[in-house]
Amino acid sequence: MTSAPSNRSSDTGSKVGLGVSIEGQEGLDWRRWRLLWELTDSLRFDSLWRSDHLMSVLGAPQRECLEAWTSLALAAEWTHNVEFGPLVTPIMFRAPALLARMACSVDVLSRGRLILGLGAGWNQQEHEVFGLRFRSSSARLTELEQGIIEIRRVHRDFNPKPARNPLPILIGGSGKRLSLGVAARCADEYNADGMTPSEFTAFSQRLSTMCKEAGRPADAVRRSVTLSVLVAGTQRELSAKAGQLAGVMPDFAGMSPDDVVQKLRNQAPGPWVVGTPAEVSAQLAEYVPLGVSRLILEIWLLDDVEDTLNLLGHQVAPTLVGRGPIRR
Repeated sequence: MTSAPSNRSSDTGSKVGLGVSIEGQEGLDWRRWRLLWELTDSLRFDSLWRSDHLMSVLGAPQRECLEAWTSLALAAEWTHNVEFGPLVTPIMFRAPALLARMACSVDVLSRGRLILGLGAGWNQQEHEVFGLRFRSSSARLTELEQGIIEIRRVHRDFNPKPARNPLPILIGGSGKRLSLGVAARCADEYNADGMTPSEFTAFSQRLSTMCKEAGRPADAVRRSVTLSVLVAGTQRELSAKAGQLAGVMPDFAGMSPDDVVQKLRNQAPGPWVVGTPAEVSAQLAEYVPLGVSRLILEIWLLDDVEDTLNLLGHQVAPTLVGRGPIRR
């Protein structure tokens, strides 16, 4: 039995949407969440995404952590234009049939703007703390594929049905063969995490081959990339933001702001894009001719979202091939 993905084409090369992502377990509260939605919707970003974790994954369990699907339901009501979804929901967090009903309800409430992002889960400690089973990587991916089949069954056999049926399913990962196989058979979109342009090119070729092996067109699965972003109007402001970043991410603890900036520049493009809006635009432009349909920029400084989103929305998004929600 196979899952029946939708017949949407990737339309690579026609549009490149610019989305935004945040880590909901690293200090997100309701005030910040509402501000994120107001700005991304009004600035016409392609999409807004949030992680689905139950506790901080950066070793700070005291941080605020909004439950993902409760927050997504509110977002469906607060917004009118932007597509949205979890990036990504681990398949073991909720029974697939229950998740199918939750996703359908949120999609209907949003009038067809939900994308169901799914993954196999990776944080063993998180699973254990909350009493969730954590199996081997191959076993989790098998459960992911079986879970997608169950979600499709519920959406086929029960009412209400998603506004977009089949509901678009995104699978997130690092481009390893097992996750690509699941995506080639079942998904509408694959989100590659932190890939450089050369890594993305190789990954995309593998995915095309596996889609054809699964009996689907080579471009049946859209390709998107998530990159962490640090952007500022001036170099001085960029250094100040880098100093704040050192207080959020353990990798930068104890480093001077200038050292953080230099370390990030050495990792751009992929897994970071960093600099002024012009510099960030130039780094993102390297992905545009490679067949990427959506670039998702992850913001780590939750108290800086207003400045970051305005810079991205007004000065970076217009430089890409397309902007605004891309509907299928």
